[in-house]
Amino acid sequence: MSKGILKGLVLVAGLACAAAAFADSTTPAATGPQNAKEQQLVEHMQSAYRQRGLTLTPEREEALLQQYRQMQARAADAQAMSEVSGDLTPAQRVKLAMGLPAEQSAATTPAPAGAVATTGEAITQASEAEAPGAGAPGNPADQLLAAVNARHAQVAPTDFEWRPDGFVADGKSVVDPEGRIVQWDGDGLSGDVTYLVQVAAGQFDVRFTNTHSSLPPITVGTLYVDPAGQHFTSVDGQTVSGHILIPTSKGIVMARDTAIFDYEFGKPVVSQALPPQYMVASFQRGPVGTTNYVLLKRFISQAERHDPIEGVKGLFKIVRGKVTSNDFALFNIKTGHAVFLAIDTPGTGGSIWNLDGRANYQHYFWQIDWMPNPKGATAVVLENQFRDLNAIRLDSDERINVCHRAMGIERFNVYPLANGSFGISDSGTKLGTTMQDEAVDINTLFANEEAVRPKSGADTTATTGSR
Repeated sequence: MSKGILKGLVLVAGLACAAAAFADSTTPAATGPQNAKEQQLVEHMQSAYRQRGLTLTPEREEALLQQYRQMQARAADAQAMSEVSGDLTPAQRVKLAMGLPAEQSAATTPAPAGAVATTGEAITQASEAEAPGAGAPGNPADQLLAAVNARHAQVAPTDFEWRPDGFVADGKSVVDPEGRIVQWDGDGLSGDVTYLVQVAAGQFDVRFTNTHSSLPPITVGTLYVDPAGQHFTSVDGQTVSGHILIPTSKGIVMARDTAIFDYEFGKPVVSQALPPQYMVASFQRGPVGTTNYVLLKRFISQAERHDPIEGVKGLFKIVRGKVTSNDFALFNIKTGHAVFLAIDTPGTGGSIWNLDGRANYQHYFWQIDWMPNPKGATAVVLENQFRDLNAIRLDSDERINVCHRAMGIERFNVYPLANGSFGISDSGTKLGTTMQDEAVDINTLFANEEAVRPKSGADTTATTGSR
């Protein structure tokens, strides 16, 4: 039984993607920035393009400016319409602000069995029918929680897997009739899952369901992507903007350059500052909602990338068989606790997949996994140039060395277990294996091995236990 391999795949609102989504062949002649905001936007785009080794051409600049102006006009239209539509519910105003129809009533048209509830009205109808008397009838947050809880009531362990369009839950394919599912995160213990479905260019519905529930999925918010970033609005009125959105089984998290914002269904958005020089990684293998941990990646400046002295340092680290950098970290979005990992960025690049369709196990996505555990969220990580497979109790920083091979370990597998823990095997190691191919409970490994907790101020990259 395999675990979902791309459940944490996140959308990066890079300008290259925005350019593709908002390309307009009818763009008028170049006029340049017309005000201070547009000038700031152009400077931001130029900087972002330079960081990616690209050039923002005058034609591309003007096309993006035209799209920005159109967005501003649509926002003004939506605001004006909202102001004269005082009889709309908060959920309907959300739909209207996103350019979607805000029907006065969905209760008069019953949805067919299995249909996706895509409007705030459907959430209201479902919550009242499924949980009468739960919360204030006119409170969108209470209505949303009631609808979520009604689906959560059918919890059961679930094995998730990724598919290009949607995902697989316990061997059954899950797709959305209104568009392609591009991102999702599921809870293997309950079957709760939140996913993004693309409904238009640059526009996504964020939906929640439980794979064991007979009730239809509900739309919990909308995501709009433009050249300035990503903008999320929940049906209960919460808003947050940033550059990277990650769905969780309990809501979403949004990241900016120096902070991360956590939204759980029916609750206010809370923020947490990121460690200096770190940003949220583009690919997340572990479940954020059930562990509260996200993967961070250290920002490598262009100067550092091209500094020959830094290159020599990197080569020296490889020759000596040591890794002294902490280019990745697991970060608790609730407490701000960070666990730094002995993984070097230069050895983890490329695509997740090779050209032949097989996994590229040199990519960091395959090196770092984490899961919930009765003993506390636990990570399994290939560190020290693939030589050490280490397990880490994330909240306490306790570590054990599961497996060491001087010639390197290619990959590992983790398996959810009925007791709430998970098993681990290093099936597929290079040049043989030092573990049994069947799963071994990670809690048993910690009980039988001496766990090492880093001393205060010590380098966490050098504190793995020994076998």
